Amino acid sequence: MDIRTVIDNTILGQSTVVAGHRGLTNQVVWVHIVDHPDMAAWVRPGHLLLMTGYHWPRGAEQQRALIYQLHERSLAGIVLAVPRFLDCFPPAARQAADTVNLPLLELPWDIPFSQVTEDIHGRIIQDQHEQLARSDSIHRALTLAAAN
Repeated sequence: MDIRTVIDNTILGQSTVVAGHRGLTNQVVWVHIVDHPDMAAWVRPGHLLLMTGYHWPRGAEQQRALIYQLHERSLAGIVLAVPRFLDCFPPAARQAADTVNLPLLELPWDIPFSQVTEDIHGRIIQDQHEQLARSDSIHRALTLAAAN
C-alpha cells in the first residue's frame, strides 16, 4: 500500500506532508519505531519510520546525510511526532527529502505511536487478505474454464 493510501485510510490522515510529495507512491510494507542515533541501520526497504526527533541530528549537513542514508535504504517515509523534541522537520531535512522524494510527515504529538502502528498494520493485513481473495477467485475461474 502506498503512503497516499495510508494517509487517506488511517490515522495518518491527521498528519501533514511537509516534504517529498513526489514519493507518496512509495510502498509501505511495515511501520517501525526507531528513535536513537543510528536509525539508518535499523530500517528496511518499505518501512515507514516513526520517531519523536529526540535523536535527530542538529546540524544541517548531518540532517542531509541522514535523509540520504535513509533514502538509500529504500525507506518509504518518515513520520515525526511534533512539537515535543522538534517543532517541525528542519529546512535542511525537508530540502534533502524533496531532492530524493522521501516523504516527511508531521503528526501531532498526542497521537500514540501504538495507535499508528495498529491502524496501518491492520490496513496492510486487510489489503493482503483482499489480494489473496482476488487471487483465489481468479484461480477458481481459470480452473473452471480449463475444465470445461
